[in-house]
Amino acid sequence: MNMSNNEQSYTVSVVIPAYNAQRYVGRAIDSALAQTRRPDEIIVVDDGSTDNTAEVIRSYGSKVCFIGQENGGASVARNTGIEAARSEWIAFLDADDEWLPEKLQLQIEHLMRNPDLKWSCGNYYTSSPDKQERRLTFTPDRYADLLTCDEVFGNYLNACARGVCARTSTVIVRKDLLLRAGLFLVGQLWAQDMDMFLRIAYRSSKIGFVCAPLSVYYHGVPDSITQTNLGFVEQRISLIDRHLAISEEFGRADDFKLCASNMLESWVRAAVHKKRPRDAYRFVRKFPTLLAAPLRAEVRLRAISPGFFGFCLDGYFRCKRFFSRFHHNIRPGTYLRLMALGGRISAEVEPGSRILDVGSYDGAIANHVRRRVADLDVTVVDLDESGLAAAGKMGLKTCNASAMDMPFEGASADAVLCLDLIEHVDNDVDLVREISRVLKCGGKLILTTPCANGVIFPFMSKQANEEINRKWGHVRIGYSLEGLEAMLDEVGLKIEKRSGYFNAFTRFAYWLRYLSGWRVPGRDAFYRMIVRLERRLRLKTHEHYLVCRKVEIAAGKGRDAASEGDSEQCQ
Repeated sequence: MNMSNNEQSYTVSVVIPAYNAQRYVGRAIDSALAQTRRPDEIIVVDDGSTDNTAEVIRSYGSKVCFIGQENGGASVARNTGIEAARSEWIAFLDADDEWLPEKLQLQIEHLMRNPDLKWSCGNYYTSSPDKQERRLTFTPDRYADLLTCDEVFGNYLNACARGVCARTSTVIVRKDLLLRAGLFLVGQLWAQDMDMFLRIAYRSSKIGFVCAPLSVYYHGVPDSITQTNLGFVEQRISLIDRHLAISEEFGRADDFKLCASNMLESWVRAAVHKKRPRDAYRFVRKFPTLLAAPLRAEVRLRAISPGFFGFCLDGYFRCKRFFSRFHHNIRPGTYLRLMALGGRISAEVEPGSRILDVGSYDGAIANHVRRRVADLDVTVVDLDESGLAAAGKMGLKTCNASAMDMPFEGASADAVLCLDLIEHVDNDVDLVREISRVLKCGGKLILTTPCANGVIFPFMSKQANEEINRKWGHVRIGYSLEGLEAMLDEVGLKIEKRSGYFNAFTRFAYWLRYLSGWRVPGRDAFYRMIVRLERRLRLKTHEHYLVCRKVEIAAGKGRDAASEGDSEQCQ
């Protein structure tokens, strides 16, 4: 394949460490040779294999650079390949994984668009060695709010805390950055890549992320490092201890603690799943402040009596999973909003109406309304493919588009639902103008958004509340009623009904059930109770609920001329 001059300036060496990988290493090498953007060199390091791995590698002749050495572990093998590499960039490929054909092409093009980046990773498929099915590892809802428009994570540690961690076979990194970070830690039998990438992140926090899948990770491969070191608790404890100290030196301790909490939770749950309650308890005893209280309590009970408490807890979780199958897995905040607003919205919609539900992820509330009002034509408009897939499973029409530029004719919708979206967009005026465009004359906009003080939770500091707002992607804290009225009036939308929902009591209930870490059983009954009590408690509400009607914008008649019946058309 012909490369542009800019592409040629990015020289890439592929490093493949191999140990007793005669069954898989050929597949890995073939995938590197099949790249649409060929690497400049492929270095395969045989780490003292006792099978025919070396013979398989040598069979490729001059197509690969073969290096044989005594067994020293994966870290030593990777370091040998890095030191031997002649290129500016190093791309890693494990012997039991494989690259997709456009892996290097996509990453080089991404690096060319972002020349300040020093390393990059990407999405990948997860598969079992004995199965043909492949599962995309990271769905957009995992990373969309962290990713910039240039497909860059501003802070790798934040992405890692969300569980979006770099997989070795998707990483491409500058050689000089690897050398500055100290290469892979010799003697570490497990998670050498995790340790390396954390040390890189302290020095260069920005990392590119290609959303398209780049490689296939085969989990459960016999004799792989992951499988042979499942029980190495001390290695994991040592990793956390070491990075608590290193991150402190670089001023990144708070960011790393979020990462550590995510890693520890996954390790604890894996130990519980593997019937190793004592191993799980060692994590809890060593790092109690990094794990949630309910998980600590569960692990302590399992450690006290694996038989009795293990049986009781397993039974509880089986029942919870069983009953969860009987309702759609709606997100907590959405479900609470559904209980509070479902009846109100249904009362505003006429049978047979065409409804657009914009920016709602999965259309859960619109689906609730559709079940209560006859013959509704509901379309969910969103950019999140996983949310649209969930909406499709509920029988809703879907449209993968931005709410700022909807592919619908003007005056084509009877009602638009815009539920807690407007505070997430940069240009809110353009959003309501686009909504006004697609609404018919006399059509309704049902709008919810936080009040001027924003989303406030009890028992949390102002800084913590602001952090929650940022985490949820709020561009602005909230709106005053006057500000909303002026903005809507500008685009021909007149507020007909104004009320509120969610008050301090509701926020306390949400905090108790979700943010505190505890899970109150009986979700449906719990929410019905707090929504009914909310209506009885006349407290200041935290969110606006507005019903607006599209009215005429005609010279000399004002915004509300259409509501007086003077004209049949809206502009």
